[in-house]
Amino acid sequence: MASTDSQYSRVLIFGAGNFGSCLASHLGDTQHDVYMWAREGAIVSHFNEHHRNPVYLRDHQFPSNITAVGPEMPSKELIDSMDVLLFAIPTQFLRENLAILQPQLDTEKMPLLIFVNKGIEIGTHALTLEIIADTCGPEVAKKATFIV
Repeated sequence: MASTDSQYSRVLIFGAGNFGSCLASHLGDTQHDVYMWAREGAIVSHFNEHHRNPVYLRDHQFPSNITAVGPEMPSKELIDSMDVLLFAIPTQFLRENLAILQPQLDTEKMPLLIFVNKGIEIGTHALTLEIIADTCGPEVAKKATFIV
């Protein structure tokens, strides 16, 4: 987890849909250092050039302190520098993304993990907490925070 002396946090939001974009904008407006991961390279490029999401909230001008990253999973260095990892991706895609992200997580200095997704995983009927435990282990799942 990144250590900061300021009242502002470094936040990495996974998801650049409507909800993830709204959360990024709000956190950016309150002066946090925000990174927003998108799985589409075209969204990342367009966002960083224009500070607009070309798919969601197209008419909204985002704060300049938001940087889009992706489509690859963020590096271990970037993740280690974060205070908060906020997951705003559909539950249906959570397992796949956590499986890719898990090797990048340092369980000794884990940032705050916040999950804002809802619902169950189709096929397994697993809840978010169960998906986290399956992919990242029970210790990581115990540290997860949920906002629904």
